[in-house]
Amino acid sequence: MNTEQLHSYPAIPQYSLLTVKQFCQQHPAFTHGGLRWLLFHRQENGLDRAVFKVGRRILIDVDQFFRWLAQQNGR
Repeated sequence: MNTEQLHSYPAIPQYSLLTVKQFCQQHPAFTHGGLRWLLFHRQENGLDRAVFKVGRRILIDVDQFFRWLAQQNGR
């Protein structure tokens, strides 16, 4: 029996997660206040699919954020 068959676990999705501060530093087109506003209204604007909340910390999935942004602009 092959060891790969014994230990075949489902693939774990890879996320590129950043805090709000890290996101703003890496993407200066987004201000801290503007991003916070988007995150506060994430249930209404659909951004909630790009956000993970761990305790009080908010983490942004970068890939999902930019997919959401492109969708907002009809792309």
